[in-house]
Amino acid sequence: MGLSKVLDFPLSIGKQWETAYSATGAGAAGRSSYDFSETYKISGWEDIVVQAGKFKALRLEYKRVTTRSTGWGSIGGDMINQYWYSPDVKYFVKCQYDKDWMKGDKEIFNWELVSFQLKK
Repeated sequence: MGLSKVLDFPLSIGKQWETAYSATGAGAAGRSSYDFSETYKISGWEDIVVQAGKFKALRLEYKRVTTRSTGWGSIGGDMINQYWYSPDVKYFVKCQYDKDWMKGDKEIFNWELVSFQLKK
């Protein structure tokens, strides 16, 4: 779930866009519905160094607010992740996940580009 429209070209500093969606699922409290609201914002250019090298990249802040509704009421939570998009690579070169959000799922980890080669 999530990242439904992670990039909205053309990208520019200060650009912001939003998406929203809903899902349902079964849990300990019975059937639950989830509402997700996502906000994306380009905060600026950065020179980012990763294992694959040094890249000029746009920093994108991703915020997701989740509301879960059950027969017992509603609860919510949010997370903020950071992504660095390089036009040279035409993809992300680094990601940092919200540390509080990561505590619940040890399979989720920060990542970075380890190698890159332009096709001739």
